[in-house]
Amino acid sequence: MLECCLYCSIYRTHLAEYSKKYANFFTFRREDGILEVNVHSNGGPLQWNLEIHRPVVPAMRDINDDPDNEIIIFTGTGDAFLGAFDGPS
Repeated sequence: MLECCLYCSIYRTHLAEYSKKYANFFTFRREDGILEVNVHSNGGPLQWNLEIHRPVVPAMRDINDDPDNEIIIFTGTGDAFLGAFDGPS
């Protein structure tokens, strides 16, 4: 139990910080502990490539370490969650 308490006291993130850090890939909106995460490419439907692949795990870690998040809704932007794959990358 001590390890959890130590971890919880050291690793805390906040929406104001990670929303700026990942603004090129995600938009965030939170209300009453419910965080809505919209994934995007240049403000439109996601174009999956290495550029978006790399920040996904760190973003999820930051979201997890934010004590104000109780529920996460992960969604796309526009009419599709995933617009296309960027084949070359």
